[in-house]
Amino acid sequence: MDQDTPASRPPRARTLPRRGWRFGVALLFLAALVAEVVARALLPPPGMQASGLVMGYQPGAPHLRYDPALGGWIRARQELTPFLFVPDDKPAGVLRIAALGDGTLRTVPPDGPAWQLAALLEHGSGREVQLIAAAGRGYGTARLEGLQRELLGHDLDAVVLYTGHYEFAETRSSPLLDLRRPPLLRAIQVLASRSRLLAVLGVGVHTPPPPPPGNHGALAQDPLEIKERARLLDWFRARLEAMADDVCSARVPAVWVLPASNLLRPPRSSAWPEGASSEERGAFERDVTGLGEAVERGDPGVIAALQPVLERAPAHAGLWYLRGRALLAAGDVVGAREALTRARDLDASPCRATSDQRRAMDEVARAHGIAVVDAEAALLAADQGRYLHGGYGNHYDLLTTEAYRIVMEAVYGELVVQFSDLGDPMALRAALPARDAPLPSLRAAPAMRGPVFDSDFRIASAEPAGPDPVPPP
Repeated sequence: MDQDTPASRPPRARTLPRRGWRFGVALLFLAALVAEVVARALLPPPGMQASGLVMGYQPGAPHLRYDPALGGWIRARQELTPFLFVPDDKPAGVLRIAALGDGTLRTVPPDGPAWQLAALLEHGSGREVQLIAAAGRGYGTARLEGLQRELLGHDLDAVVLYTGHYEFAETRSSPLLDLRRPPLLRAIQVLASRSRLLAVLGVGVHTPPPPPPGNHGALAQDPLEIKERARLLDWFRARLEAMADDVCSARVPAVWVLPASNLLRPPRSSAWPEGASSEERGAFERDVTGLGEAVERGDPGVIAALQPVLERAPAHAGLWYLRGRALLAAGDVVGAREALTRARDLDASPCRATSDQRRAMDEVARAHGIAVVDAEAALLAADQGRYLHGGYGNHYDLLTTEAYRIVMEAVYGELVVQFSDLGDPMALRAALPARDAPLPSLRAAPAMRGPVFDSDFRIASAEPAGPDPVPPP
């Protein structure tokens, strides 16, 4: 058999030895590291963050920036309220209260809940109140944790936390937090998001594209899966633990508000019967539609008619909602509240605070000695029928001005207990004005500071000319 001679063999392509490849990769890594160090030393951090209703989670990006012309700290992120201001000066005797939360607390003065609380404190205590309105549109604990940590360095007298409705929407809005993505991919994206060099070059996840018209992020989420909801709840509890540890370490009194919902808001997404075919789903949907029409008509037999359908689909939020409305019309207040609460908890929408979330907040707060105000219990105590009939809520899960007044009076009652130098808590509670009386104006009139944004969440002007346009929550 003939053998190939050296002259007959095709020439081999020259390749680097293994050590050469390793050396090349190490050299590239070292060059990138040096470039990142130089970028952090020479380049300024990213400025005002602007992208959409629920902006991507950015580890390390500040929430506050110092403005020497104003003599204090203002917002560094567009979704935060333009009323956020932390002055350098805190005169003796002034109470500095930070109110952290989502769009619930972002409502503008004087009707917003945080502003009502500040007015109640000034009226009852006779002291001036510096309200640090630290609320962001679509905010959840993923960002509130960092915001609170920054604020705790500014001589706070108390922290009020009102969150819950946007927790799951917030985590799904960012590729860095979306638990449906593989952990390794999320870890790589987190590292990339911390790079100053990539941020300046416009690479990575620092500047996500603006939302499409009519979609501001939180409302256009896919329904939550059961396993995903469990993971998100674990994430929520972990963030709450971190926030509780921070306020306890700083020795700053805190009050956490368990959020209330408009129970008469129909569920946005319901689970189908397990294993149902497309034909069976079609028939089931027709049954649900017919039952809904019967509830609207007030048919006396609709409660009994709902039972066998609920047995076929016990996790269907829409059916529990219909049952709650039927029981409410029949005068069964206890059964109606149970059914409507279950409908809210089974709703696969990521924009509602569930009983599990409320329970997690309550357990973490009490374990750390943090005072708790149950907004739902306060409204039920004020007028159970009105609450169950939706009289304290609007068509979202935000509440009316009157409802927030009731909740903030309960928060006021908890705060005055923690301020031992204000006097007798019972006397301070008795000093509250009548609920139907208007609240007095704050001594320091609220003012907007920092740039405002147009409807596409882009900077419209350097100086504030009015409130930011507020889309549906």
